[in-house]
Amino acid sequence: MLAFVPAAAVCVLAAFLLIPILKKPPVSPISEIRTEFEIADKNIKIVFIQKPDFSLFQEE
Repeated sequence: MLAFVPAAAVCVLAAFLLIPILKKPPVSPISEIRTEFEIADKNIKIVFIQKPDFSLFQEE
């Protein structure tokens, strides 16, 4: 019975050390959406930039 106590303590300690490492970081908010089009033969580049005030969902 006493032989399992150190093994259990090692498992608990390993879990406390590995959980923060394996946890995924939080998703950062979208700062802008950038869309680029290029017409190579006419050397034209069109860039659309949407800032944070855009809505991702259609409001009724």
